[in-house]
Amino acid sequence: MDVRERVQSMVAEKLGKVAQDLPLDLNLHTLDWDSLDLLELVVDLEEEFDITVSDERFGKCETINDLTEMISAVMQE
Repeated sequence: MDVRERVQSMVAEKLGKVAQDLPLDLNLHTLDWDSLDLLELVVDLEEEFDITVSDERFGKCETINDLTEMISAVMQE
């Protein structure tokens, strides 16, 4: 499973949806999540990919695709 599939799957799991049903351009800010939900997602992503994501970097991510690109970039650093 590549980075995109793993991120898409993790977001889908939090939403109680099937990963394939989530578009990559799904705007994360339109979801009915509170700050705790977003924090949990960040922690889960950091654990899954063994990375550390700054609040600033995560704040710039608006879509699943943005998350995927950010995580790939952090993994290459």
